[in-house]
Amino acid sequence: LAGVRLVVRHLVLVRLGKLSRAARSIAAGNLTERAPVEGHDRIASLSRDFNNMAEATSRLISEVRERESQLTSVMNSLDDGLVVLDRDFRVLGANRSFSRRLGKHPETLRYLVCHDAMGGALPCCPSGEHCPAGRCLATGEVQRAVFRGADDQGRIEEVYASPILDGNGEVVQVVEIWRDITDRVREEERLAEVERLVSLGVLASGFSHEVSTPLASMLTCAESVLGRIGESVEPGGAEAILPAIRESADTIRQEVLRCRK
Repeated sequence: LAGVRLVVRHLVLVRLGKLSRAARSIAAGNLTERAPVEGHDRIASLSRDFNNMAEATSRLISEVRERESQLTSVMNSLDDGLVVLDRDFRVLGANRSFSRRLGKHPETLRYLVCHDAMGGALPCCPSGEHCPAGRCLATGEVQRAVFRGADDQGRIEEVYASPILDGNGEVVQVVEIWRDITDRVREEERLAEVERLVSLGVLASGFSHEVSTPLASMLTCAESVLGRIGESVEPGGAEAILPAIRESADTIRQEVLRCRK
């Protein structure tokens, strides 16, 4: 019995212990750990299968990490702020542009409620009818909102909230894109002011034309009347120039009424 026990311990239990230690090491994060393969029995076959599984798992984890790194690089390459929220409005992830606007590290924003995470650094509103993320969760559709900051800079942010759906079509997360449109809005306001001034100039030009034309007619008629007054002192002159004076006075009257209109 003692001999059998030693044989079993050496051939089975010790080798299973090595396999167990390798499994615990891999579970702890050491993906390079492998179980020793000794002999050609069932335990050796189990060790080879375990190592193959560890290799496949290591490759899969490496691919996931590589894709995660690529996704993070893409998110951080965006000039617009990007933040992912869950249904409780907690921050699940944010890119570098968004966190830079808040003056915080992306990791410090995780699992904070978005309104608390912003802390007034960005114009925002608590969850409600004015919150694009809240409307997106309620409707499952892309929502847009424009926020104006209350600080001295008067920053204007355009926010798009897009839903992330699960297999059943339910909204499980929301992706918000924050875009600073302050310069664009101010440029549009400046162009609108320029257009208003141009329209005012056109209006003033038309008004000037509408007034100057009847004034020119009145001036011509007035000069005609003044020129004919001298003829009235001649014999029979008053009766001769009266119709012309009446016509000039009527023209002046019509032009004055036109200007008043």
